[in-house]
Order: sequence, then structure tokens, then C-alpha cells
Amino acid sequence: LGDVYKRQILCLYGTKLYCLGFSSGSMTKNQIKSAFVRSLEAGTLIDVNRSDQIEVFNVCMDKYSDIIHQIQDKNKVLDVGCAKGFLVKDLVDLGMDAFGIDISKYAIENGKDEIKDRLVHGNANNLPWEDNYFDLVISIMSLHCLHSYDLLKSLKEMQRVGKNHKYLCVESYRNELEKANLLYWQVTCEAFHDPDSWLWWFQKTGYNGDYSFIYFE
Repeated sequence: LGDVYKRQILCLYGTKLYCLGFSSGSMTKNQIKSAFVRSLEAGTLIDVNRSDQIEVFNVCMDKYSDIIHQIQDKNKVLDVGCAKGFLVKDLVDLGMDAFGIDISKYAIENGKDEIKDRLVHGNANNLPWEDNYFDLVISIMSLHCLHSYDLLKSLKEMQRVGKNHKYLCVESYRNELEKANLLYWQVTCEAFHDPDSWLWWFQKTGYNGDYSFIYFE
């Protein structure tokens, strides 16, 4: 179970990070997809012998190629639930104007020295930025840790501060076994929703960005 969970996260997270690396360049959608294929052939992102990883990779390639093409040269990014800011640092190293926010004071205080001035201690339900401030807003494996009252506000806040492009990844379940696994293995989870329930939340809050789900198989 742990290995499956880790593999899914690394595949989604690694692919997403790899994609974002192209946003500071100038590439056509076909060139971006070609770069995906080259990384697949080189085996730099996933295990090419695993059909499940290739399936996720193909979904990511199709979904993000169009987004990357649109946000090139627009590099103001926010990571909601950034923890110690490792992703923020990676994005800054790629030339982006990236920032992060996290509710953990410990995480912010122990973030990388190089990007500490880009990390904010705060709550996702009240993002301290103006409307439409960021070209891209992301939240990876964080929003399912919120109670309903905070989840409602946080989704609205992501929508508010992001211009056109948003992406979130949350944990979910498709059957009773995955629901039980989520309950017992993800001790910080507060929002237990199947995909249809997540879609209801997105509709209720006006969130119109991209999304992915992680399951405990």
C-alpha cells in the first residue's frame, strides 16, 4: 500500500514539476509534448515498465501541455500548502517568481534560507494577495486536510488570486476499501470525499482549475 501510494504521488508530483520547468521558455504545444515523450523514453520520470505509471504520465502530458503553452513567459506562481518550500525553491531556480503559504509556523521558520522571504505563514482560507495576482496557483496534497468550513473558503481563495491557471491534487476514494484505507492511513485527512463529491465542491466554490485525485488502492 505504501509503495503504491508513494509511486502515484511521485509520478503526479514529478511530472507536474517537470512540466512547470518549461513555462519560462517558448515552445509550441507539439514541442512540449515531444519533450514529454523524450523524458518518457529516457526513463527520467517514471518506470517505463509500469503500465500504471505510463497511464498517469499520458494523462498528465495531454492535460498540461496545453496549460504550459498558455502560461509561457507568465511566471508568477503560488504554492498553497507549501510546507518548507521545497517546490517554491525549485520553481525559483527555474526562473519563476514563486511564493508559498503554509499554516505550519515550524515549516515556514525552517524553510530554505534562499527563499524564506517568499514563504508566508498563514491560512489557505485567507490568502494575503490581491485578486488575479498569480498566473498559476497550485496546491498539492493539502486541501483534503481541511475541515469543510475552511475547504469552502480555501477553494474560493485559490480561485480569487489566480488568473486563469490553477491546479490541485487531493486524496479521494472510489470504493469502500479505498475509503477505509484513506481513513486509517492518512491521519491528517479531514475532507473524505469521492470524486463526485469533490466535483460538487469545485462547482459550489466556483473553482474552475485542473485537478487530480490520489487513491489508497
